[in-house]
Amino acid sequence: MKKLLILAMAVTVVLFSFSLAGAYWEWQYPGSSMVIPYFNATAGFQTFVLISHQDTDPDWGQDSTDPNVNVRFNPKCGRGDITSHSLTTKQSWVFIPPASSSIEGWVEAYEKTDISDQSQDDDYPLSGIAVILDIANGIAYSLETVQYYEYICVDSTNNPLFYNCDCTGVCTGPEWGDYEDDPLVARLWRNSANGRTMFVLLDPSGRHIATSTIPVPAAGHWLPSELYVSNRAQLDIYSKAETDSHLTAEWCGGTDAGKPGIVTIGVGSTTGPSGIVTDLLINDPAAGLTDAPYGFGQAYNTRRWFWIDLNSDGLMQPGEEIEDYSNILAGVLTQISPTYFPHATHAQQMASKWTTY
Repeated sequence: MKKLLILAMAVTVVLFSFSLAGAYWEWQYPGSSMVIPYFNATAGFQTFVLISHQDTDPDWGQDSTDPNVNVRFNPKCGRGDITSHSLTTKQSWVFIPPASSSIEGWVEAYEKTDISDQSQDDDYPLSGIAVILDIANGIAYSLETVQYYEYICVDSTNNPLFYNCDCTGVCTGPEWGDYEDDPLVARLWRNSANGRTMFVLLDPSGRHIATSTIPVPAAGHWLPSELYVSNRAQLDIYSKAETDSHLTAEWCGGTDAGKPGIVTIGVGSTTGPSGIVTDLLINDPAAGLTDAPYGFGQAYNTRRWFWIDLNSDGLMQPGEEIEDYSNILAGVLTQISPTYFPHATHAQQMASKWTTY
């Protein structure tokens, strides 16, 4: 009887080992490079970027280089001036984006010495948030950074050009944003009758091209503008009753095609909670439903091909295209109700969801 019991337990363990699937959410360990997917400096709003630098590490000792951290404000699709600031003190800092004119974009922060070898290695971790202040209503809400690790390509001034590959075209698997066919997931959105939501999708690398097979050109090369395509992502939102709506979002199109940048997508209103007029409006999937009109959203990249200028000549040569490892980052700003809760805004990152078998 005892032998039969042991055998039954063993068979049960074997069966469960082959039949169970596990799902888990990606967590972020502080790294030496990071991105805040959205900030603004517009009339009635002000954004403070708070950066903390763990400049003394139990494994590495104290960082002797000062200043060693750079913060860069990137305007949407390159439509404006890039502003960089080297931090001149250690530990924690607060920066305010340039406010000489209205600006909307995203933020990078990174250790300059850590990415000079085109690889981020967690020596002295950074962390931070962007606190968006609604001056008129006297409220503030924040978006956290997304940490990055592995390969990076930098220019001569140690500013990032693109992520997940070095400048020679050696690439790693996606280390943020997950794979192009695995979504980033948001917990909450609201529709027009009960609030409004703005989805922010960010591609911090750009340099997308139209196809993996590029014919040999007559002149031996192409200008990048001849093959760039605007970045594209799929946004799906679902209501409580699982009615769904889908939108293919293009960002940095036209003369800005292929540039890194963000697209803002309004749900329920063309004006987002931060006073920004959104680029696109997605139809309300919950219109006409009698249940509470809220739900979750997911987004993923639909561009798979990427250009790396291997010889740094500014011209695209045959063989310089690779599979897209850049992927996307995303954030969500939700106003619960402009009528009953005008001062309540919820900001969140869209998290990567991995499923394993």
